[in-house]
Formats: sequence, structure tokens, C-alpha cells
Amino acid sequence: ADKLNITLDELNAEIGKESSNFLVFQSTDSQILIDSNHNKSYSDKTLKILAEHHAKNPILPDGLDSKEILGKLGLLPFKAGKAYLELLLIKMKSDVLIDSLQSTWIVKGHKPKIDKQTQEEINWLESEILKYDTEKPAFTEIEEKAANSRIPSHKLKLYLSYLAGMGKVRIHQGEFIHTDILNKCRLTLLKKLVATEMGISIQEYKDLIAGTKRFRALLLDILEAEKIITIKKGAEVDTRLIITPAGKKLVS
Repeated sequence: ADKLNITLDELNAEIGKESSNFLVFQSTDSQILIDSNHNKSYSDKTLKILAEHHAKNPILPDGLDSKEILGKLGLLPFKAGKAYLELLLIKMKSDVLIDSLQSTWIVKGHKPKIDKQTQEEINWLESEILKYDTEKPAFTEIEEKAANSRIPSHKLKLYLSYLAGMGKVRIHQGEFIHTDILNKCRLTLLKKLVATEMGISIQEYKDLIAGTKRFRALLLDILEAEKIITIKKGAEVDTRLIITPAGKKLVS
């Protein structure tokens, strides 16, 4: 309106005319105007991006999050890009073109496809991860074993993402652990901490949780990220692990 030297009401009146060929998206704090042809182009591109993701990752039930779509559409440089995309995705969902799943967007009706061989390879990977027990799983080692079974690395990574999506593996900052092992160790530690108001020392933690140093470090990183424990460090006191209110709720 400023650039056209007219009032906002006058601009809205012009846009409201059928001949304007503009669409108006109302965000929480502003109006977003876009040419209808451009809007259709972004909608079509979004569908194509999601369809390509599903084609490359057929076993995954989820899709791409808004940030990933934003980058692929090239909307990052635009000030209103993020707000526009969120409104576009909501509109596409109401038009039954896409759907939301686990904080991601998928093509409407998308279902994962897993054949018998793929399922066997996924089961093999889960079994290998479980074998590490209280050692931190090493992807390179599993990768070597997979190569002997003619499972390429890109498939292995896909299977790992699938297991994470199914809640069987927890991935944390590039590392991973089977959730059965994680759940067992989490419960053991929280039961100890809830009975100890002042927490426990690192040495007590080592005595409580079996396994390698790297495994115990990964476990602490995950539990701290979950905000169920806090690690208190000080110059005059030993480092101690303290349970948080959220942690207490898990064992109450």
C-alpha cells in the first residue's frame, strides 16, 4: 500500500475484485498477498517434493517437516515465507491434498511399503543393535557386517530412521541406542536418584550402570536432553546427578 501510495483499505478493495488474481492469507499478525498462479505453483511443488521423498524413502511412514519444505521451495529469503508456507500447508490439508504425521507433512493417503526382504533386513539391523547391550553401537561395524550381507549403506541409514520412527531405536546427535536398553537403564537410574535427595556421584553412577564409558556418556546425554536428570558440577564438590521433577513423575 505504501509503495502504491494508497491506503490499506483501498488495496484490500482492489484485491477483493475477481480480476485481481490475488489470494489473501491471513496470519496472526499480518495479511500475506500472493498471485494465484504463484500459489498454485508452490502447492504443486510441495506435492512433488513430498512425493519424491516418499519415493526415496518408501518404508518411512512420515514425511518432511515445514522447515525442510521451506528450504526446498526456496522461500527462506522471503520475510513472509515461513508464515505463508504454514498457511499454505494448512490450506492444502483442508483440500485433502496432504496430511500431517509426527510433526511432518505427507501426501494424503501415503502408506509405507515394506516387502519381505526389506523386513528381514530391518529385523537383522535391530538384532545387531540389541547385541551391543550396554556398549555404544558402532555404525561402522554394523555397516561392515551389512556389506557382507549385501545391504548397502544408504539402505542401512534408511532402516535406522525407520526403527527410530517405530520407537525401537533412539537417535541422539548422530549416535543411537535400542530403546529396550535405554528404558531399562533409565528406570534403574531414576529409581536410585528418586531415593537420594542429594543425587549420586559419577563413581556411584558407574557402579550402578554397567557398560562402557562411551555408553554411559551417551545415556547421560539422552537423559539430560529429556530433562529428567540434571548434572551439577562445581569446583569444590564432586559432579553429581540429580533427578528433576519431570524425572520423579516417571517413577511416581
